[in-house]
Amino acid sequence: MQIKSYKLLVDDLSRQVRGAQFSQEQLALVMQVSQSQISRVLSGKGKRRTKLFDGLCIYMHNQI
Repeated sequence: MQIKSYKLLVDDLSRQVRGAQFSQEQLALVMQVSQSQISRVLSGKGKRRTKLFDGLCIYMHNQI
């Protein structure tokens, strides 16, 4: 089994967020962080996985 690179994971997460029609503000409220932090994660500007990224993945997975 291949492990996806961080960039591919970010792309998948961003696609899920858009598909679910969540706003960054809504996600920020749920995750109890700022909208700018959500933006940073979804843009892939970070160079590594963070707890916020993992939390967003779990949250979006549970929305399916």
